[in-house]
Amino acid sequence: MRSVTVRVPGKILLTGEYAVLEGHPALSLAVDRYLTVSLTLSSSGGWHLISDIWPEARTLEQADAQDIAAEPLLQVADFAQHHFALPHVRCEIQSELDVRFGLGSSTALRLGVLLAAAALSQGFSSIPDNIRLEAAALAFRMQRVQQSFASGYDVLTQALGGVILWTPDYQNWPGSALRTLDPAPLSPYLQVFVGGAGAPTQKVGGSVRTALEESGRQRDYYEASNRVIKSWLQLWQNEGEALPQLCQDIAAQRHLFESLPYFPTELFRSLEQCPGFDQTWTAKTTGAGGEDAILLIGTREQTQMAAEGLAREGWYRLPVHPAEHGASLYSGTSL
Repeated sequence: MRSVTVRVPGKILLTGEYAVLEGHPALSLAVDRYLTVSLTLSSSGGWHLISDIWPEARTLEQADAQDIAAEPLLQVADFAQHHFALPHVRCEIQSELDVRFGLGSSTALRLGVLLAAAALSQGFSSIPDNIRLEAAALAFRMQRVQQSFASGYDVLTQALGGVILWTPDYQNWPGSALRTLDPAPLSPYLQVFVGGAGAPTQKVGGSVRTALEESGRQRDYYEASNRVIKSWLQLWQNEGEALPQLCQDIAAQRHLFESLPYFPTELFRSLEQCPGFDQTWTAKTTGAGGEDAILLIGTREQTQMAAEGLAREGWYRLPVHPAEHGASLYSGTSL
């Protein structure tokens, strides 16, 4: 009996939340919290699904079409069963990607099951690059069934790891405008805080995207987003020397959102009281709106007062670091 285990990292979007949906660049980062998928061949029973976010195990055969369309694990299991000719599988999911924090839990789930199923059916000892990208493309198409305005930056980041600079080509996804960068130079300047109100991405993303369009700020936002990307890359190249410029550019981008739906006004008013805000350090939300998570950008010393203020308001630092590698085959055995 064969068994494989695949690990998929989480992700954070550094900039390009709405621009990437219109074909403009985005910059994103894989982080070292993981969703783990273990698949074991069985002799009978169909697909037996165990997830640490479900109160009890489920079987694919007991799910109806509506359940399959709505639930990512059922959706990808239904596809994998037929596409990879794996009629009977025990599937176990363990996740460090809390669904409240916008770390890519559902995309990691789809990608992990697809890669594990490919490895199980074809006997891979490691995942070839072409299979990695094929699985990412399949996961993206599944994502779009449930979230029509998705760009796929998240699944691409989780598949490849590191820092991803990407301009999408939706006619031939992902396209060729793709760079993977070493995340190490950015690591000292990134802190993720979670525990806020959270926000359902589809509701928030759609509302903010519409408001940007109706206010006539789309072009301004695209230009601001491109400036932020350039400043991130300068920070990556110059090891901190470009941080003040990055702060200014993120502040200019943020001001475009301040009157739009779901902007966390009170949160940023409290951060503005901390010394050096938008000068030597800065902050931004990491999702498509709302308060999925807050990214503090600056050294621990520069952001100490801000971190203390966030803690008083119920936020806490999530212990994550950039993940150099994307989804990978963690183990494969013959039992």
